[in-house]
Amino acid sequence: MRNLYETVACGGMDVHYRFSDVMWRDSRGQVVRRERLDHRDRSRLRAQLATWPKAVPIVMEASFGWGWLSDEIAAAGKVTGPIDVPALGIVTLRAE
Repeated sequence: MRNLYETVACGGMDVHYRFSDVMWRDSRGQVVRRERLDHRDRSRLRAQLATWPKAVPIVMEASFGWGWLSDEIAAAGKVTGPIDVPALGIVTLRAE
């Protein structure tokens, strides 16, 4: 079975009240995977977090109520905390 995260360099999360949209990018900034993280079932959420790569930084965009999710991500052994996003070198900004 192929590792779905083998080319992933970073993850980005758009956190909402009941779910988060997660986008995984490779080192060139190309989207390689998208998924939805459902917040309503914590055991299922933890099982999904367990499949994520450990050494890959995850950037969270949220306006409120995200602290518990950051704690869950850290408890799953994933990279959290302040991340120097420009230093990742793969962020693309676009004007809309």
